[in-house]
Amino acid sequence: MSAEAPQATLRAGTAEDLEAVVALQLASWRDAYRGLLPDAYLDGALADDLVAKWRGKLIDSPDPRALLLVAESPAGVLSGFFYAAEETPGDASAYLDNLHVRPELRGQGLGEGLMRAAVPMLQARGYSGMHLLVFAENAAAVRFYQRLGGRIAARAVEDLMGHAAETYRIVWPDWRAVAQ
Repeated sequence: MSAEAPQATLRAGTAEDLEAVVALQLASWRDAYRGLLPDAYLDGALADDLVAKWRGKLIDSPDPRALLLVAESPAGVLSGFFYAAEETPGDASAYLDNLHVRPELRGQGLGEGLMRAAVPMLQARGYSGMHLLVFAENAAAVRFYQRLGGRIAARAVEDLMGHAAETYRIVWPDWRAVAQ
């Protein structure tokens, strides 16, 4: 993590982190996606959707190549997390499904630290690259990923938990920009 990053300990996430991961993603989406997704969804059904999503990923059918990397404050509070897995069996490129940092900690280097720490772990799982989808309107996130070497490969309208959203597919064909 950068010199400005808040103090945090990185560790492998487990099924025991389910509640904290859901709570952090819920807070992150409610903060960052207000105006991009319907308020009624953010303030209502999103919570149940996230519980179901994470229960599937962490308990019901975990992907053996998935990586959940969590950052905890010295008090044991989840400060951020990174989750990547394969979209289809045998993928060479890991799908970065989630990168979230507590809203009040954004811009302090924690997300970058999680990304950099994840690269060798993903390589050890057999991945040679990484990709993600990001809201096209989320300019700060797009800039963040581009600063770490991500390149916009495509633009599309995707179904995001039942809501149409214009997205960019960002790819990392070369890990070096992230790992430095």
